[in-house]
Amino acid sequence: MRVFDNLFFVGNRQVSAWLLGTDNGYFLIDAMNSDRQSKSIISAGILTLGLNPEKIKYIVITHGHGDHYGGQNYIATTYGARVAMSEADWQLLEDPAQRIENPNWGPRPLRDIVVKDGEVLQIPGTDIRILETPGHTPGTISLIFKVDDKGVRHTAALWGGTGFNFGPDDVKLRQYAGSAARMGEIAAKQGVDVFLSNHPNRDSSIEKMARLNSRGLNDPHPFVMGPSALKAFSVLEQCALAQAARVESDTQ
Repeated sequence: MRVFDNLFFVGNRQVSAWLLGTDNGYFLIDAMNSDRQSKSIISAGILTLGLNPEKIKYIVITHGHGDHYGGQNYIATTYGARVAMSEADWQLLEDPAQRIENPNWGPRPLRDIVVKDGEVLQIPGTDIRILETPGHTPGTISLIFKVDDKGVRHTAALWGGTGFNFGPDDVKLRQYAGSAARMGEIAAKQGVDVFLSNHPNRDSSIEKMARLNSRGLNDPHPFVMGPSALKAFSVLEQCALAQAARVESDTQ
């Protein structure tokens, strides 16, 4: 679905894939679980929207779990897209002792572009700011970029790693909390008014798209939250700190 003038949802109900850009070129943010999904859902969806998947320039992988990188091989080899990820998560995937294996996931990407904190990836007319937000994985990245609604510009933040998937580890929980707090501060300075995730149940994307589909001419955009978009980062921070305190209490 076209969610904004320049942002398209091409995932499913379990995991998101976002296409950002214009006819000048696109960023694909995450690539679902497998090449089968990237062909039958991502690529097919892009074509259904009347867009050209051959103009995907970059696959930006938010973190090194296969439900986000598993379909990259089809997109990269079919359309010549480059794969971008943080150094820490390239290392995660290259280390058999650290990476998580799942037979439902497609092949891990081979090292390509390393993105760094504060870096801006550019395609003519479209920029993505990269922010390292470790916690969910050692090198999770979150993103800030501009979206347009009928010519009105908004600023979106996509949180790259929702969920405490690492067990009762108070150090990682506090790292996660610190990343969320920092992201919230940066998002506030950037004027973020749209909060996105890479799982639809984390940002209510499916429900919001249903509302968008029936949006009246003068109705507000369901994804534009105004200053309340920043509350998500406070919730992420406080939940992580609460879990860390619980872990500490249980070990005393």
